[in-house]
This record gives sequence, structure tokens and C-alpha cells, in this order.
Amino acid sequence: KGSTQWQRGSTRAEAALEARCKGGSHLRREQVEATVRKHSSQMEAVKHNIGQQEMSSIYVLNLCSGINTTAEAMKQLKVRVRHHFDVELDPTARSIASLHHKSRHDLPQDITHITKHHIQQLMKSNPIHLVTISTPCQGLSRRNTAGLGLKDPRSGLLLKAIDILDWVKEINPAVEY
Repeated sequence: KGSTQWQRGSTRAEAALEARCKGGSHLRREQVEATVRKHSSQMEAVKHNIGQQEMSSIYVLNLCSGINTTAEAMKQLKVRVRHHFDVELDPTARSIASLHHKSRHDLPQDITHITKHHIQQLMKSNPIHLVTISTPCQGLSRRNTAGLGLKDPRSGLLLKAIDILDWVKEINPAVEY
């Protein structure tokens, strides 16, 4: 609820989200809403860059999508997405995301297992227009005084995501990201 009109899912999904929030170190509903607002403003710029004509049927690749607040922002902005191709290792996050939007999981859900061949096969029939990357930031965060930067296996996923983006750009140089 609130300004983002976040629609709560089933009781089981809400319980899973609340379980992740316990202890104050994980995602809170307010954080989700703030993230949706942030993604909404970023999506306004993407919407302008891609153009209204193509916006009627874009294909989106979401890497490390989590509960996919990007899809929620697109929905609130009335961006018409033909398919979201989500890559998210955490099954709880995937189940929460699936309550709020339809997604396809045509790629391995472990980003480290995605190869150039996977991207080529996916894009034969699905022209990716937008790639979103939401890799974990624990190793890069200033709040983590012992952070390892990109040597942290979680934050290091950014390097793999950039490789995937480069493969998409080889096939579609006009892709937004």
C-alpha cells in the first residue's frame, strides 16, 4: 500500500517476505517501496530512450532480479513488456516476484552458469530491448567496513552480469541498460 500501491501477495508469500525481514538486516516493505520509486524514475528515462513505438512490446532481461521491483516499476509506469526473462538464484525471491508479474525462466537461474550460447539461443526469438542488473552490493557497500569489493563472491557477480550485457549488446547494439 502507500504511494507505490504495492499489492500484497498471498499469505505464504507475505510470510516468506517477513521471514527475510526479521532481525533488521534484510529487506523491509518500506525498502521495497523506496526501491520501486527509484526504479520508476529510472524507467521514465528508459521509456523516453526506447521510444513509445517499441514500448508496446519490449523484452526485458533482469539479472539478479530478486523480488523484481523493476517489473513493478514498469507496471506502474504502464510500460508494456512482452516478456520478463528473470535470473534469480533465490527461490523465495522468485516466488514473491511471480505473485506480482509473469516471468519466464528460460536461462539458468544461477547467473554464473549463463553462457554466451544461452544468450544467443534466447535472442533468436526474443529481441532483448532492456537489461537490468541488480547484483548484490555487500562487498561494495561503505557500510561494510570489511568489504572485499568485487572480490566478494556476491558483489563479484557484477562482472558476470557485465559479460552477459556485452553478449546481448553484440546481438542488439541498441539495447538499453
